[in-house]
Amino acid sequence: MNEITDLTELKNNSPIIKIAIAGTEVKIRVFFSVTCFEIFFNRHAQGDIFKTAFSKSIFHIYKQTKDCEVLFTENDFVGIADADLLFILNEILAQDTKIKLEYEKTDCVDIYEKFYVANRAIIKKATADTSKSLEKMSNTYKLQNSPLLTSTNVINNIVMPTENLSGLKSAISMMSNYDFPKLNSTFSNIAKIPQLEIQSAVKTTQIDFSSLQSSLNSVPKVQFPELASALSNIPKPVFDVQAIVSPLQNLLESFFTINEAIAQTLSAPILQIVEATQKIMSSIDFSLLIYRKKWSEQRETLLSYGWFNSDELPDELVNNIHMMREELSVEDVDNIIVAYFRQNQCGSLKKMVKRWETLNYFHCRIRIFHEALVNHSRKYFNSSVTLLTIHTEGVITDFVRTSLNSPRFKVEKAIKDIKKELDENEDVSIYKFEVFNDVIKQIEEAFNENFLLSDPDATSNKSRHKIAHGHAYEIENEVNSLKRFLYLNEIHCLFSSLSNSE
Repeated sequence: MNEITDLTELKNNSPIIKIAIAGTEVKIRVFFSVTCFEIFFNRHAQGDIFKTAFSKSIFHIYKQTKDCEVLFTENDFVGIADADLLFILNEILAQDTKIKLEYEKTDCVDIYEKFYVANRAIIKKATADTSKSLEKMSNTYKLQNSPLLTSTNVINNIVMPTENLSGLKSAISMMSNYDFPKLNSTFSNIAKIPQLEIQSAVKTTQIDFSSLQSSLNSVPKVQFPELASALSNIPKPVFDVQAIVSPLQNLLESFFTINEAIAQTLSAPILQIVEATQKIMSSIDFSLLIYRKKWSEQRETLLSYGWFNSDELPDELVNNIHMMREELSVEDVDNIIVAYFRQNQCGSLKKMVKRWETLNYFHCRIRIFHEALVNHSRKYFNSSVTLLTIHTEGVITDFVRTSLNSPRFKVEKAIKDIKKELDENEDVSIYKFEVFNDVIKQIEEAFNENFLLSDPDATSNKSRHKIAHGHAYEIENEVNSLKRFLYLNEIHCLFSSLSNSE
């Protein structure tokens, strides 16, 4: 169960089909990757119709087929026969059950638009769930880092002690200001060099070198005895080395004191962060993380069939559904799950409802839930669905009113309060966090579905408003009744977690 998905292996195991391109038979290994969908998406965004954009994405598949000779262009693939293009589409859907289920639920006349919409829906779901999980972990670590940020602000306010700098200041102030009056006087008394009589020698048209040499010889030799005397009499400065070194030693000791203060300031918050991180890590069920890939695949499988990964479903049952997902239809999965909860006179369902008595919001309605359970077991599903739908709203608004001290008239606002509380809670594992979100999302769909009294039949029977206003009179089924029991069970688990963390 801890295998790593090997895309190369998946690609190599994909089927190879034969189609005709421009009258030539070619082989294509059918593996519709994310890159293929990106090409599909971009070509449509650039103005191609869905069929043309899909044909161009198939050209990319052709180029990626091992040992193929790229003899054709993208435009050649636009001319693929309708039968061949449909054959390729069906092969892609046969490999990916998740896309196939979303494709079957999509209501579009154009089959290629239908495939496009299904892919976008799958990608949107995947990124939304991942973002929620990462955002929860990010917020948790952000809260744990706040003590360290406070400590760094304290460090900025540490002032270096100045008492140890007095010796250095004194030594610098005692340094003599050396003046050189004799040197200044000597430079001022240096005799000016007499003007050289060279100009007359070089003004003539023809330079008389003998005359020039005679003029140079007549230049007097300049000597500066006063300058030499003045330089020899400059006093050598005497420095008190100890007076300078001593304050530097004191300064060094101050640095050690400051470092020790910083260490003491940081030690407490760092220990808090370590303890908080250990707490977070201890709250994670690593046995689930080891099987994270498998669990995520099973969760996606159940969601694609309209269910969710409830703890009430046995692992063996979930594994079987996941392993047989390419063969099972939505109706098949509904029958499997309904049959499990129907066995032993709804024994598992009765035990589950019995556990609800631990919370006041459920305990005060225990007779109502008992009547709903009796109606469900006797297959009076219209009664059970009506009771459970209305009192799901009552349980939610009671919890918000009593535990969160936030009375809400409309359940939509109450659900928003609960989602906020769940996002801020640190005691709920990532696993349960995702399950709770899956359930809340399905409950929201029932409460947010548009309902008009002028046309009540336009709304599905899942709508809370249609049920509460008495317009859901068609025969209900066991699937919808069972799902509402399971929704309430997850709400009970969620409210128990949030109540314990208060």
